[in-house]
Amino acid sequence: MFYKDLGYEYIQQGLDRNANGEKIMHHFYDVPIYNIDIIKNNYFTTILNKQIDDEIYAVSFDYSGEILLKMLESIPKTQQKQILSDIERVKVGNRKVDLVFPIVIHCIQAHIGEIYRNINEIYAPFIIKEINAKSEKE
Repeated sequence: MFYKDLGYEYIQQGLDRNANGEKIMHHFYDVPIYNIDIIKNNYFTTILNKQIDDEIYAVSFDYSGEILLKMLESIPKTQQKQILSDIERVKVGNRKVDLVFPIVIHCIQAHIGEIYRNINEIYAPFIIKEINAKSEKE
């Protein structure tokens, strides 16, 4: 089942840029990361569903390898090594790594990227610029 895409909906509502034409930074809190899709070398995406009021939306977060490493800082070293090993193993093509335990990101700061279209959907990913991941000690 395909849900409406939140990034595309925000663009339709004019919530992607301010009056000066600058990209608006959106904040998402306590976001669980269950899988990591490899878009290309050192660039990743995570897709999840988010309920807002009575509507469920698909949300995709695109991020660099630098952001991925920040995400991994909040989990034990053994899990970090396993995830990085899994990513290295499947990085050819558009592949996914499912996580045994989710990584919870306390705060994601992201702006909306460009619109993509395929035969099934229209979407605009949120491009992560900064995160604050929860550590297991919190």
